[in-house]
Amino acid sequence: MVFDIVLFPNCDIHVALHGTPPLNLRVATRELAADKMSYTLADVTASCAFDFFAPYNPVGNRLQPFVTIDPATGLVTPQAVGINLVQVRFGNHYLIARLQVHDTMQGWWFGNASITTAKDATVAHAQPSIYALFSDDPTGTDLVGDITGHGYVTLTSSDNTLFTVNGDGRLQGLKEGNGILSGTLLGINKTLPVKVVDYGKPRPTLEYVQIPNAEHPETMHNILFIAEGFRNTDDDRKKFNKIVTEVVAEMFSKPRHAPYNLLEGSFNIWKAYEPSEQHTVTCGFQVNDEEVPNLFGKGFPIPYDGAVSENTNLYTPELLIHVVGLPLRNETRTTAQLKTLWGSQSLKRFDAASNSWVDNFDPNKVDDDLVSVWKRQKSLGLLEARDTFFGLYLGARYGEKSSRISTPVLPPGADNAADAQLAPFIARMYEWFKTEASRSLTPDPRRHPPELHGDNQTNYGNSILKYITSLRVPFAPHPNVGQEWMPDPAGNVFKKSRGLVALITNDGLTGGTNFNNLTITANTLAKFSSVGFEYINAANERRMRRTPPADIDEDIDDIINTVAHEFGHSFNLGDEYEDFPADQPDAYDGYDNLAALSTIKLDNNFLTNRKFNVDKIKWFDLLRMQVSDTLIKDSETEGGEIKVTIDRRFIGRWVEAKKQNLEAYLRKMDITPVGRQLPLKVGDDHYLVRLTIGNINQANGTILLGGLELPPEPFPVFPAGSLVFIPKRNSAGELMFVVEKKVLDKLKSTNLPLNRDTDTSKINKEADDPIDITDFKPPCKSYKLVGIYEGGGTYTGMVYRPSGLCKMRKSSDAGTGDGEFCHVCKYLIVNRVDPGLLAILDGKHYPGAKKGG
Repeated sequence: MVFDIVLFPNCDIHVALHGTPPLNLRVATRELAADKMSYTLADVTASCAFDFFAPYNPVGNRLQPFVTIDPATGLVTPQAVGINLVQVRFGNHYLIARLQVHDTMQGWWFGNASITTAKDATVAHAQPSIYALFSDDPTGTDLVGDITGHGYVTLTSSDNTLFTVNGDGRLQGLKEGNGILSGTLLGINKTLPVKVVDYGKPRPTLEYVQIPNAEHPETMHNILFIAEGFRNTDDDRKKFNKIVTEVVAEMFSKPRHAPYNLLEGSFNIWKAYEPSEQHTVTCGFQVNDEEVPNLFGKGFPIPYDGAVSENTNLYTPELLIHVVGLPLRNETRTTAQLKTLWGSQSLKRFDAASNSWVDNFDPNKVDDDLVSVWKRQKSLGLLEARDTFFGLYLGARYGEKSSRISTPVLPPGADNAADAQLAPFIARMYEWFKTEASRSLTPDPRRHPPELHGDNQTNYGNSILKYITSLRVPFAPHPNVGQEWMPDPAGNVFKKSRGLVALITNDGLTGGTNFNNLTITANTLAKFSSVGFEYINAANERRMRRTPPADIDEDIDDIINTVAHEFGHSFNLGDEYEDFPADQPDAYDGYDNLAALSTIKLDNNFLTNRKFNVDKIKWFDLLRMQVSDTLIKDSETEGGEIKVTIDRRFIGRWVEAKKQNLEAYLRKMDITPVGRQLPLKVGDDHYLVRLTIGNINQANGTILLGGLELPPEPFPVFPAGSLVFIPKRNSAGELMFVVEKKVLDKLKSTNLPLNRDTDTSKINKEADDPIDITDFKPPCKSYKLVGIYEGGGTYTGMVYRPSGLCKMRKSSDAGTGDGEFCHVCKYLIVNRVDPGLLAILDGKHYPGAKKGG
């Protein structure tokens, strides 16, 4: 089965009429290998179609191709100077690329000071960045272009027994050591230092931080902190150790980070240090090198995602770029002229509610200041890549696109608004202008090859997981604890420590991401938003290099907030914040704390009535508990009843429950291999209700459970770790759920979310307060009320979350809120780590209504 398609060299391509050798594009399908440790690439270029659009041409002439592409060979033949967006189609798979034709290439240089690659018997890993200077063409093409992987530069190794170079310009390490890469083009010779590392060799370098159970790590949830971008110096080692110590101390003690404080004894905590050649990581994004006086400085990521003014009706520069594209290098038109232009370009979006294409550009969302900043969303140069051990980078390059699957959008017959195919075609092409958020911190595709690293897949064979699984305890017999963080490649087994890995990254720019399909998290040390840089120009070079301080001050509170938030993803909790003012009815809702309207819809008119079915909301099934414990061994059958065994220290509360004739419930911990818990399973093999508490052996910690609700023998076995509990009931004897009854009744009467502010046309980064409910008083902090609120998964509309505010929505306590998880997210974390603590969680943290409510 085809997983995706990959375009080589990438999706941002540069050719020239003069000075560049021939360029052959290559399109390959990528499929997961049988062992799931790698991907198989197969060339399908000859079966692809290539469609062209010239976004900067005058309306009426935007279908002009500036190149020809021969599908049989992939040969690109430039015809004239200009810029095309190119749709690459293979069946229902497609990619959008940009192709710039320049007049002349004038010079080139390596975009690295040094590079680290992996020792690997079969796959070439690191790809050095190569940048070129082009002629100053009147069309506004870029002066500096990224020609990495284009094959223009002849690359050779100083020692072919140390590393070799493949056809895509990637370096295959054959043994550990240091060497030199040489490059030649236009009579210019350059060299680059290369280091080869064996990421998979056994490493007895794990260090203890806090280990309640060192002998049986497989029974624990293990957390691992790893250094990225810290150098081989005493100061950097001390800094990393200090950060880990403080993060652990505060994360597991402060109520603000609950429920981690309740679960401290359930986690082994480890650390590992591997030095990097350089500190700070690569910036995938470009940064602006011009300022707007009194408004906008230099060094901000492109696209800039912040607001330009306090007028919330305006686009951000990022959203404007999504709608109208990036500015040309020589853009001088006025705001009025640009508004007129953009209004004439058939820039549309599909509106699902009306089932029609509507205007996507709103001139009322643009002013002079915004246009001034938009014009600065460009740069003369490209930042030099950094050389860190694991090869993480911030944001992404525009050339790094993931393919999508969709019904093909074919070119119109003419660049005429009367052609019904024009608007869909432009919308498809303008997808190129969307890229990863600058705060995204993930593996750089130039350090992690396509054979081993697919976009946010589990990627069992990549260098980072190879390193992690090589980690061993430094004391004999050196147990391989690293395997605890390796997900099951067969995809059948859930592993407790899956995803509890934090790469503490020595960079001051904002960054934090859970990547590799919820198996690894990464975060930076602070929240700076701009990059210091310098130009180092000589002859036909325009080198642009970061100038980070030698020592980066860490913001411990921010690191803790980010780690706690990112680990939330490892517990299968999705982001609840909003980045885009749009409906997303088909959002992925595999996260336990998010729901898409397309999944919970009341009927097929959901695009217009926006109503949901309350019975489909998965977290509404979570019961509150007054007694809860976990089984310490598998359940047994004894005398026609089920015998369960708990820690005998806690048996007293069951003795008291029996005296009160309370009923017990029994549930398996059904967690999928990727950590998903909801929706709860309800069959007899998974869940038994209203069981009578029989004989209790206090010395052995055993309880017999029986009654009319038992299924016929043979009884299902509830394994160790299953939950036995007594649910809470109200004064009428009704079960109590995390959603209060009056709230549930209100939702059933409206089938609409609780948000007091219902405007989804604007991004809300803060709390949502709930509407008033008759005869009901919410918690003192009303945003804590559990129910269902619209806005999450980065979109403002048609994606829903459990509470008005949560650490998954805003991880800090700045401004509104206290930086806590909402009660549902707390519940889900406890339910996975130690469900026996759910009753304690309820008693300490449930956000109940005010007295008298």
